[in-house]
Amino acid sequence: RYENFTGEKFQLNLKTVARLKQIAPQYRRSPGQVAMRWLLDTPTVGAVLFGAKHPGQVEENLGATDWHLTAEHYWRLDGGFLESRAAA
Repeated sequence: RYENFTGEKFQLNLKTVARLKQIAPQYRRSPGQVAMRWLLDTPTVGAVLFGAKHPGQVEENLGATDWHLTAEHYWRLDGGFLESRAAA
């Protein structure tokens, strides 16, 4: 089983999802769009790849462009991710 979906790491990842769901309405975006924006805003991430099976998914993913998270929201997400990585 993939370690992100079991034990303590899974619980920490669920907390990150909860933060995404909490932040998303403030931008009128989906949690997925906020997650992609967070990655796009992360200096150590060189590229963000996403998949799509139909045009609607491409449109959804494009909703992660042309805006930025506030510093507070970025660090709320990043801090949770770092907590999750430390548990690995």
